[in-house]
Amino acid sequence: MKKLAVVYLSLIVFTGTAFPAENLGNMFKNQDYDEIIGILQNVPEQRLSAEELLYLGFSMLMTGNYKKGERLLRLSFQKKPLPETGKILAEIYFSRRNYQKVIEIYKKLGRHVPDEVKLLTALSYRALNKNETAKSIAEQIKNPELKLKTGLPVKTVKVFSTIQYDSNPLFIPEDEFKETFGGWMINTGFKYSAISRNSSWGVKTFVSYQINRDNRFLDYISLSPFYERKSDDKTITLSPYYIYTDDSSYILGFQTGLKGFSLFSTSFTAGGEINLETSSKNALYAKINSKIKDILVSVLYKNFASFPDKIAVKTVLTLKRNITEVAVFITPYLNMRYYTDGSRNIIPGCSVIVEKSLSNLTKISTELRYEKGFGSGSLEDNYSRYVAGLTFSGSF
Repeated sequence: MKKLAVVYLSLIVFTGTAFPAENLGNMFKNQDYDEIIGILQNVPEQRLSAEELLYLGFSMLMTGNYKKGERLLRLSFQKKPLPETGKILAEIYFSRRNYQKVIEIYKKLGRHVPDEVKLLTALSYRALNKNETAKSIAEQIKNPELKLKTGLPVKTVKVFSTIQYDSNPLFIPEDEFKETFGGWMINTGFKYSAISRNSSWGVKTFVSYQINRDNRFLDYISLSPFYERKSDDKTITLSPYYIYTDDSSYILGFQTGLKGFSLFSTSFTAGGEINLETSSKNALYAKINSKIKDILVSVLYKNFASFPDKIAVKTVLTLKRNITEVAVFITPYLNMRYYTDGSRNIIPGCSVIVEKSLSNLTKISTELRYEKGFGSGSLEDNYSRYVAGLTFSGSF
């Protein structure tokens, strides 16, 4: 870190140029606040650009030097009203109920106002009893989650489309004993939601089709209406669903869920299924999800009418890293499945996703996944699967 600071000062003194802006930007995205402070804190403030003052000021805030950090952010905004700087200052002023300062930030940003600043400005006008102005600004917010915080109802449509190669697709785990057909696939789906402050309802669907198969029907279709109700930071979900596969499974199901527990972000789901093709696979099930920081643990128990009952445990660790303009998610996971007939298997795997935002509401991503199974009993012990795909997704 000291070496970087010396190099930076040398560039300033002898060449008049600064530390490469993209390097500081990457360090800022990766939350390397101590490194940023080490590089910039000894440089005269008048020599720092608005971006550098933003990086240094926010780094000071995040490391506990609130007074100097806020002063540097104000200086950055005076030099150039950057949207990111305005967002941070608006949050500071709003937390102090300094609503006029929030409104000033909104006006100085002109046409480049982030949705976060629009939200705080709308709430500031409402606090000043200027409700019509507050509503007018709230309606400009594009992010549905932020618009919802203003009290306005929103309607959203989320869509995605993926082309991928899957060496061993298994749409329904209970059909894993049947022959699978690996190859190129097109997956697509959408979710329509009508959301108010305390509830939401809508429908979601998923469709998959294997390109290299000469089949007359789509390989997999799921359709699920849903209703959610929020109360005291908890959410109750009710959702019937229908599943069709070209592998002779037709399922009607219903599930209810409860999430929002502060204990490890725990959620509970319970439901039942009627298999219209094979009554032995009619089932009741219960599932618990708990998340501790970046680790998700899921436990499922499924009781079938006359098919071996199943206990499935899944542990997922997700690591995220921002590299320039993309985000990289590395997700190692471990699936363990046990059946009452004595069959069991352990499936370790890893997924790598590289994601790039095309706009605030759209993104494109690539995924590479590999997993290898080790089983006993009636489960095959040479199971393996690899997946490569490209996905476009967006919200409207």
